[in-house]
Amino acid sequence: MRENIVTAKTQYQGAFNTHSMTCFEHEDVETLLKILMGQQDEPLIFDDFGLSAFGEIVSSFQSGFTQSLSGLLSKNIHFERPETHIITVKDAGLSPFPAKVFTVTFIVEYKSGQMPIVIHFDYNAITSLLDQPLNNTKSINNTPKMNGIEEVQVKELRVPKFTPNNDTIQNADPQKNLNLIMNVPLNVSVEIGKTKHRIKDVMNFAAGYILELDKPLGAPVDIVVNGQLIARGDVVVIDENFAIRVTEVINTQVTLSND
Repeated sequence: MRENIVTAKTQYQGAFNTHSMTCFEHEDVETLLKILMGQQDEPLIFDDFGLSAFGEIVSSFQSGFTQSLSGLLSKNIHFERPETHIITVKDAGLSPFPAKVFTVTFIVEYKSGQMPIVIHFDYNAITSLLDQPLNNTKSINNTPKMNGIEEVQVKELRVPKFTPNNDTIQNADPQKNLNLIMNVPLNVSVEIGKTKHRIKDVMNFAAGYILELDKPLGAPVDIVVNGQLIARGDVVVIDENFAIRVTEVINTQVTLSND
């Protein structure tokens, strides 16, 4: 760990119960934040708010990484919001892990340059996740050769046999399959409207600030279930509580076919 390196510590849970340390150059973080805040030509005050905004960037990156890792390994893995930190003199030279470290380094290219990103993992956590030891990439060049050709190990691939009876699965009644998930709870939300603001505008928010939404007065609100628009309705009041009277239902058959 070098001084002024910006780090983001991410805690993983599930099948990957460990944490990672993602490292960025201080100058690269400032450049990225200036682009997001629309302040390329203005000086950037790298304070706690800037670190928090940078944490949201890393969180989006970690979300994609975790989903890809979960799909690749077919294991349930999730993460907590990263904790951002700037390496100071007292932290310089220290390792983010007490033992062996597994490091991944790659370059992100964007419009005006490149950004190196280094991710550190605990070596034992990586090997236990894969259920096998990781081979050192340098040992590839030491593979014995026979007559100038590298020797490789070939293993037999065993594939289960399928019978014509498996076709009955495809011919099953879709309605019966749908009944299996009828008791699954879903998150239902109502969207009055949306708007977009840059980070520098959000920093100026204060009590009494008015946000103009993209919907006119009296327009129906959207009823969203797990991110999917299913209906629209009007806002009403029942016993001092807000409620929604459904006025339009989106074609559920179209929704199911799209999913």
